[in-house]
Amino acid sequence: GVLFALNTAGPTYQALNDIVFLNEHRLYHNYEPGPQTKSLGIVKHPSTLPQLLCGTYDGFIYGTARNHSSQTDDENRVTYHIPELPNGKHTLTLHYVGGGGSIAIGEQGRVNFKPSKQEASPGYTAHTWSTPVTVSDGSLEFAAYPSNLC
Repeated sequence: GVLFALNTAGPTYQALNDIVFLNEHRLYHNYEPGPQTKSLGIVKHPSTLPQLLCGTYDGFIYGTARNHSSQTDDENRVTYHIPELPNGKHTLTLHYVGGGGSIAIGEQGRVNFKPSKQEASPGYTAHTWSTPVTVSDGSLEFAAYPSNLC
């Protein structure tokens, strides 16, 4: 089953398959002085009508995305720290719109991801990408580069 699901840049949402994606604002917003959010990058709206996105029958989750772009080069990434996960082998699945990017998980090097097939409508096609991860200290941290994570 799914241990943790996050709707980046969007509200809490229950998908058609009953997976509940939590609102990133509740978990990652910073109320201290300084940057407003602990997840860097800007919010992008790939479509004003999520149901128009290709590649999914459950388009709401793809209606907003966290983009890696930021004002300063050293912040051009999307970073999440997910605490309280059980130790062991798991699968990390990214939902994204667009041409892909790369991800760094924990201390591992970057791994590239891209659509497995040509997009029906470039920039408006929903994709998923999965990779095995090992949790050894009860948490997982990853950073994604040039991507629009949903």
